[in-house]
Amino acid sequence: MANETIAPIQIDKNFVGIGTATPAQRLHVFGNAHVETGGIKIVTNGQLLEFGDSNVHIDRAGNSMNLHAYAGHIFSINGSTAMTIDNSGNLGLGTASPSRKLDVTGDIGASTNIVAGTALYSNELITRSGNTLTFKTSGGTAISTFMNTGNVGIGVTSPSQALEVAGAA
Repeated sequence: MANETIAPIQIDKNFVGIGTATPAQRLHVFGNAHVETGGIKIVTNGQLLEFGDSNVHIDRAGNSMNLHAYAGHIFSINGSTAMTIDNSGNLGLGTASPSRKLDVTGDIGASTNIVAGTALYSNELITRSGNTLTFKTSGGTAISTFMNTGNVGIGVTSPSQALEVAGAA
Protein backbone atom coordinates (compact mmCIF):
# COMPACT_ATOMS: atom_id res chain seq x y z
CA MET A 1 0.00 0.00 0.00
CA ALA A 2 3.04 2.31 0.41
CA ASN A 3 3.32 2.63 -3.38
CA GLU A 4 -0.43 2.76 -3.96
CA THR A 5 -1.93 6.09 -4.98
CA ILE A 6 -5.39 6.88 -3.69
CA ALA A 7 -7.42 9.44 -5.59
CA PRO A 8 -8.19 12.52 -3.46
CA ILE A 9 -11.91 11.98 -4.11
CA GLN A 10 -13.37 8.54 -4.77
CA ILE A 11 -16.96 8.02 -5.94
CA ASP A 12 -18.20 4.46 -5.51
CA LYS A 13 -21.89 3.97 -6.41
CA ASN A 14 -23.72 6.18 -3.87
CA PHE A 15 -20.69 6.73 -1.63
CA VAL A 16 -18.10 9.51 -1.79
CA GLY A 17 -14.69 9.02 -0.24
CA ILE A 18 -12.11 11.68 0.51
CA GLY A 19 -8.70 10.21 1.23
CA THR A 20 -10.01 6.64 0.95
CA ALA A 21 -10.48 4.32 -2.01
CA THR A 22 -13.26 2.37 -0.24
CA PRO A 23 -15.89 4.72 1.21
CA ALA A 24 -18.20 2.93 3.64
CA GLN A 25 -20.75 5.74 4.15
CA ARG A 26 -22.44 8.32 1.91
CA LEU A 27 -19.54 10.64 2.84
CA HIS A 28 -16.41 9.00 4.20
CA VAL A 29 -13.46 11.23 5.09
CA PHE A 30 -10.14 9.66 6.03
CA GLY A 31 -8.22 12.21 8.10
CA ASN A 32 -9.31 15.54 9.52
CA ALA A 33 -11.99 17.77 8.03
CA HIS A 34 -11.93 21.55 8.31
CA VAL A 35 -14.90 23.88 7.90
CA GLU A 36 -13.68 27.46 7.37
CA THR A 37 -17.05 29.25 7.53
CA GLY A 38 -20.57 28.01 8.09
CA GLY A 39 -21.13 24.83 10.01
CA ILE A 40 -22.01 21.17 9.87
CA LYS A 41 -25.69 20.33 9.92
CA ILE A 42 -27.08 16.85 10.53
CA VAL A 43 -30.66 16.51 9.26
CA THR A 44 -32.07 13.05 9.95
CA ASN A 45 -34.42 11.39 12.43
CA GLY A 46 -31.55 9.49 14.06
CA GLN A 47 -29.28 12.50 14.58
CA LEU A 48 -25.96 11.47 16.11
CA LEU A 49 -22.46 12.88 16.23
CA GLU A 50 -19.98 10.25 17.40
CA PHE A 51 -16.32 10.74 18.38
CA GLY A 52 -14.05 7.76 17.74
CA ASP A 53 -16.24 5.12 19.34
CA SER A 54 -19.65 4.78 20.95
CA ASN A 55 -18.26 5.87 24.36
CA VAL A 56 -18.41 9.56 23.43
CA HIS A 57 -21.26 10.92 21.32
CA ILE A 58 -23.96 13.56 21.07
CA ASP A 59 -27.49 12.68 20.03
CA ARG A 60 -30.89 14.28 19.90
CA ALA A 61 -33.93 13.18 21.91
CA GLY A 62 -36.93 15.26 20.91
CA ASN A 63 -36.04 18.86 21.69
CA SER A 64 -33.16 17.87 24.00
CA MET A 65 -29.50 17.14 23.37
CA ASN A 66 -27.87 14.16 25.07
CA LEU A 67 -24.13 14.30 25.74
CA HIS A 68 -22.78 10.80 26.31
CA ALA A 69 -19.33 10.34 27.82
CA TYR A 70 -18.90 7.34 30.05
CA ALA A 71 -16.12 8.91 32.13
CA GLY A 72 -18.03 12.20 32.64
CA HIS A 73 -18.14 15.66 31.07
CA ILE A 74 -15.65 18.49 31.46
CA PHE A 75 -16.47 21.99 30.21
CA SER A 76 -13.47 24.32 29.98
CA ILE A 77 -13.07 28.03 29.33
CA ASN A 78 -9.64 29.29 28.21
CA GLY A 79 -8.04 26.03 29.37
CA SER A 80 -9.51 26.14 32.90
CA THR A 81 -12.20 23.75 34.12
CA ALA A 82 -15.46 25.66 34.45
CA MET A 83 -17.85 22.74 35.05
CA THR A 84 -17.55 18.98 35.51
CA ILE A 85 -20.18 16.26 35.64
CA ASP A 86 -18.52 13.03 36.76
CA ASN A 87 -19.73 9.49 36.11
CA SER A 88 -21.37 9.43 39.59
CA GLY A 89 -23.59 12.37 38.66
CA ASN A 90 -21.68 14.87 40.81
CA LEU A 91 -21.62 18.42 39.43
CA GLY A 92 -18.55 20.54 39.99
CA LEU A 93 -18.36 24.26 39.29
CA GLY A 94 -14.77 25.48 39.20
CA THR A 95 -13.45 22.00 40.03
CA ALA A 96 -12.51 18.97 37.93
CA SER A 97 -13.11 16.54 40.83
CA PRO A 98 -16.51 17.12 42.48
CA SER A 99 -16.97 15.05 45.64
CA ARG A 100 -20.67 15.88 46.26
CA LYS A 101 -23.82 16.23 44.15
CA LEU A 102 -22.93 19.96 43.94
CA ASP A 103 -19.34 20.96 44.63
CA VAL A 104 -18.48 24.64 44.09
CA THR A 105 -15.02 26.20 44.21
CA GLY A 106 -15.52 29.94 44.66
CA ASP A 107 -18.33 32.17 45.88
CA ILE A 108 -22.00 31.38 45.40
CA GLY A 109 -24.55 34.13 44.80
CA ALA A 110 -28.31 33.80 44.98
CA SER A 111 -30.81 36.43 43.88
CA THR A 112 -33.64 34.78 45.85
CA ASN A 113 -33.48 31.80 48.24
CA ILE A 114 -31.05 29.02 49.06
CA VAL A 115 -33.06 26.01 50.21
CA ALA A 116 -31.48 23.21 52.24
CA GLY A 117 -33.02 19.90 53.27
CA THR A 118 -31.73 19.41 56.82
CA ALA A 119 -28.42 21.29 57.08
CA LEU A 120 -26.47 24.18 55.67
CA TYR A 121 -23.19 22.37 55.85
CA SER A 122 -19.93 23.28 57.42
CA ASN A 123 -19.72 20.46 59.92
CA GLU A 124 -23.45 21.13 60.39
CA LEU A 125 -23.00 24.56 61.94
CA ILE A 126 -26.53 25.50 60.86
CA THR A 127 -29.25 22.84 60.84
CA ARG A 128 -32.97 22.81 60.15
CA SER A 129 -35.49 20.41 61.61
CA GLY A 130 -39.02 21.12 60.47
CA ASN A 131 -39.37 24.88 60.88
CA THR A 132 -36.66 25.21 63.53
CA LEU A 133 -33.24 26.66 62.69
CA THR A 134 -30.35 25.85 65.04
CA PHE A 135 -26.84 27.33 65.10
CA LYS A 136 -24.21 24.99 66.56
CA THR A 137 -20.58 25.03 67.59
CA SER A 138 -18.07 23.03 65.52
CA GLY A 139 -18.50 20.30 68.16
CA GLY A 140 -22.25 20.09 67.46
CA THR A 141 -23.53 21.86 70.61
CA ALA A 142 -26.60 24.05 69.97
CA ILE A 143 -25.86 27.68 70.83
CA SER A 144 -29.00 29.36 69.50
CA THR A 145 -32.35 28.20 68.16
CA PHE A 146 -34.92 30.08 66.09
CA MET A 147 -38.42 28.57 65.95
CA ASN A 148 -41.29 29.25 63.55
CA THR A 149 -43.31 30.48 66.57
CA GLY A 150 -40.96 33.46 66.79
CA ASN A 151 -39.30 32.14 69.93
CA VAL A 152 -35.51 32.40 70.14
CA GLY A 153 -33.34 30.38 72.46
CA ILE A 154 -29.74 31.07 73.39
CA GLY A 155 -28.29 27.89 74.87
CA VAL A 156 -31.84 26.48 74.76
CA THR A 157 -32.98 24.07 72.04
CA SER A 158 -36.76 24.44 72.59
CA PRO A 159 -37.46 28.02 73.73
CA SER A 160 -40.95 28.50 75.19
CA GLN A 161 -40.78 32.33 75.31
CA ALA A 162 -39.99 35.09 72.83
CA LEU A 163 -36.42 35.10 74.18
CA GLU A 164 -35.15 32.37 76.46
CA VAL A 165 -31.53 32.39 77.66
CA ALA A 166 -29.82 29.58 79.53
CA GLY A 167 -27.35 30.73 82.18
CA ALA A 168 -26.56 34.27 83.27
CA ALA A 169 -27.23 37.03 80.76
